[in-house]
Amino acid sequence: MRLFLPFSLGAVLCFLGLAAQGLPDPQSLLAASRAAYQNLKSFEAVMTFAITFADLPEEVRQTWKMFFSFPFARVEYAEEEMMFLPRPVLEITDYQEGRIWILYTTEEWEEVHDEALKSSGLWLSFFPQLELEELGPLSVESGEISGQPAWVIRGGKAFYSLFSMEIELWLEKETLFVRRWVGKSPGFTLSFTVESFKTGVELAPDLFLPPPAERVVRRFVVHPQGREIMRAVWDRLSSLKTFIVHKRITRDSHREEKILFYRHPYLRVETWTPKSPVFPGQLLDVAVFDFRTGFVYSHDVVDGTWEKEELFFIGASAEDTLRFALVEAFNIWGPVAQVVEIKEENLRGRKVWHLAARGEPRPDAPNREWWLDQETFAVLRYVEPLEICEPDGKCRWEKELVDIIGFEMDVEIADELFSVPPDVPLRRWEFPEEPVEEEPQGPRAELVGWEPFSFARLEEAKAQGKIVVLYFSADWCEPCHALEAGPLQDPRVQGLLDPLVRLKVDLTFPRGEAKKVADLYKVRAFPTLLFLDPAGQELGRVTGYTSTAALLQRITEILGGEK
Repeated sequence: MRLFLPFSLGAVLCFLGLAAQGLPDPQSLLAASRAAYQNLKSFEAVMTFAITFADLPEEVRQTWKMFFSFPFARVEYAEEEMMFLPRPVLEITDYQEGRIWILYTTEEWEEVHDEALKSSGLWLSFFPQLELEELGPLSVESGEISGQPAWVIRGGKAFYSLFSMEIELWLEKETLFVRRWVGKSPGFTLSFTVESFKTGVELAPDLFLPPPAERVVRRFVVHPQGREIMRAVWDRLSSLKTFIVHKRITRDSHREEKILFYRHPYLRVETWTPKSPVFPGQLLDVAVFDFRTGFVYSHDVVDGTWEKEELFFIGASAEDTLRFALVEAFNIWGPVAQVVEIKEENLRGRKVWHLAARGEPRPDAPNREWWLDQETFAVLRYVEPLEICEPDGKCRWEKELVDIIGFEMDVEIADELFSVPPDVPLRRWEFPEEPVEEEPQGPRAELVGWEPFSFARLEEAKAQGKIVVLYFSADWCEPCHALEAGPLQDPRVQGLLDPLVRLKVDLTFPRGEAKKVADLYKVRAFPTLLFLDPAGQELGRVTGYTSTAALLQRITEILGGEK
């Protein structure tokens, strides 16, 4: 049971003595701030989280309320501000029992039992100044926030997802409580702002009541041994300077192989057709990530073309680029994972741990899985859950099975593998002009007879010797809405398309199979109608909004005698 200690007199005297001499020592200031929080028995706070991207004009914001009365905490998230659903709207934590209950927007409850929650002071993780305790060097200066005098601490380092960030922290001088925390990384900035903070409040016990047992649809027990195993795996991988990974990927009927070459500041990813004793593998494409310049260079081996895209961040450290490469290689995001299942199995004649960890914070998200060698902690296999969303908005989860068939550590990698041609053109998404006013606009019309795209369905159509038309669109694409409400509803257009296999590729969020097929056929603008012969070769395409008459003429030209 956690004891509430009196305010640390030694820390206060040390802090006051340093402050009297001028600016306080940053670590002593943080220690005094920690002591101030440890003395609290209850509080009520409103906090705002924001993330701003360098290349986007608007920031993403999330506000939540937190109520604390040891050993309980309650967090209420502002549901109307959530961008991605389903997501948590309420969390209730019992630190004494090591349990947390999570309510999602689907009105489903989830319960997690994690002994680590019992650790003294863990609730203070809501105040990120603790992350700076061991991550100097730090500097401090006098400042002001919301009209109140504050100490501003700069120079620490913390991690958010894959990226390290330089930290700025504002502590209110009078109370030493955190008022604002900012993490800056190339490409984006995170901030936590404490809008209000009331201490010593009386909170109704009903605020912290867990849900009835029958309302909990999913329960997890986090295994401490799993946390230790994942830490050992991370310790083994995080010291690498270079590596080469060869892996085989299987999802439904789709198979491919990838070879990754990592050496800071580069990562090269090659995609191959599967190798077999009869057929050698064929190199399909190459991606070279250059973290110095902030570009990823894509090479289509079949047609010999190159193009580049801007990366999310630029000038990343070796630590950052290694984290990125390890996610690409093994789907391992760091040393911490909530492992909820451990089995001992045999794989390829080796004793392995089969670990399952909680997936995304959603009630329907599958677990992530790894098969780890018990002697070397090497990753031999993993499963990555992928969310596939259909044009009608319905989404489903599929699992991608990845076998590691080769892994070389700290090997020499030739510079030539990371070289790219000069003056590679920059890929940009193009947005067609708005349709002419006389054409119908309005709500999105239903496209009868169109199926959601999948590579499996495409292969089926090719096996049947049928012509395929792929329709690339996105929910936010107004010209797409207009094309669907007007020309694609015309009986003459439908008559031309009816004999074809019609597949709709939804690129509202470019990912998964939709992004792969768009990259495969180099679709860069919406809407696009792409016609393929039974061998999968392009017959022609119609890009952008076009009138009914022009669409009829163009389809007739493309199909010609093929139809």
